[in-house]
Amino acid sequence: MVGFAGPKVPGYLPGLASRGLRSVALYGENIVNEKQLVTLISGLKEVLGPDGIIALDEEGGDVTRVEYLSGSRFAGNGYLGVLDDKNITRRDGQLIAQLLDFYGINLNLAPVADVNSEPKNPVIGNRSFGSLQENVAEHVQAMVLGHEQAGVGTTLKHFPGHGNVLLDSHSDLPEVPGGIDELREHHWLPFKAGIAAGASAVMVAHLDLGDGLPTSLSPDVIKILRSELAFTGLIVTDAMDMGALGPRSNMPNNSVQAALAGNDIICMGPATRQDEIDQMLKIWDSLDPLITSASMESTSKKMASFLDRRLPAASKASVTPEYPDVISGEVFPDSVVLRLLSRANPAVGEVPWYPGVKARDVSIGDLQNLDLGDQQGVLMVRSPEQLGEVGRLFAGGKLGNLRVISSNPLGEDFAPPALVTFGAAKPQAQFLNQYLARKE
Repeated sequence: MVGFAGPKVPGYLPGLASRGLRSVALYGENIVNEKQLVTLISGLKEVLGPDGIIALDEEGGDVTRVEYLSGSRFAGNGYLGVLDDKNITRRDGQLIAQLLDFYGINLNLAPVADVNSEPKNPVIGNRSFGSLQENVAEHVQAMVLGHEQAGVGTTLKHFPGHGNVLLDSHSDLPEVPGGIDELREHHWLPFKAGIAAGASAVMVAHLDLGDGLPTSLSPDVIKILRSELAFTGLIVTDAMDMGALGPRSNMPNNSVQAALAGNDIICMGPATRQDEIDQMLKIWDSLDPLITSASMESTSKKMASFLDRRLPAASKASVTPEYPDVISGEVFPDSVVLRLLSRANPAVGEVPWYPGVKARDVSIGDLQNLDLGDQQGVLMVRSPEQLGEVGRLFAGGKLGNLRVISSNPLGEDFAPPALVTFGAAKPQAQFLNQYLARKE
């Protein structure tokens, strides 16, 4: 599964398709506008043929691809987990699937099934439905059902569980405290629930369970997924260009190792180059044909099964769905809006955070000497971890005339209430607008 740079079908893709390439992944850098995306996907379908898989990460909230330039119309998993209404989660799954189906995307690299049990987790955070596996499992099941019944495949990620680590696998290999036993006991219910609901695929993460071998390259981890969790669908790797697997030059060899470990689809990441694929194929072709042909045959059967489950083209939505209750217009018209700085998450990219809101970026240090004069300030924080930092400042008294607003119970431990935005999405902007309009 290759990614590529730019908004057009790359010139090398037809040649790769003639050699067997059948899957591509789209990223934010491939999106310019709706018309361009329709043209791009039409071109990809022509190249890949009817048995092609076109995938992207459309989680809602922070992680969006189709709405990368405007911010997602969907609230995102963190917000849905706090709301805790499985019917709404299932509705969002259906609406996301309709949106993807409109464009011709047949596999969503979502939902996140990780249990975010580590508050300082740098990569999952509000992408998870929560910190308790029983609740996460219910919402994962609802999201999968909404997608799959609307004809778009889902991908449970990131097996065997990315929620209790302190490193970001985009740059480092995170070690899982407690290893496989910890994950089995506290992190697998969501994966089991998603599999039972009919998830088409499972994505395997790059994690260290204590032996130093990334889980994406481990035959033992794939065997557990197949036998212990009885998963019979497609197994997809997390992107092979991530720092957890070392320098990018390792990607061709690592990709072959991942295929030999039992992964069906090797996600090579954005901006894959033709020479990298050529290197991978050269290594593959040098192996024992009995081994490689058996691997290919197994994957081909799973690909065929996946495609057979998709709804026919006649079922496509005729228009892009509108998310209910989304507002338009200026947000925070009478306030100085401050946004607490945070490092861009590579999974998120540079997606706008509350598009249309004129905000001033500030650091924690800036807050200690903040002077807004007679104006009211509104501070937006982006994660429970940031909320904790702000809370420690407020513990010594209110920070001038700065208001920090809350959309969830996390802010009740200190005064004034605080806001965790749970995503870069438009529904959160609506909540904030309504809160600021209250007379009291």
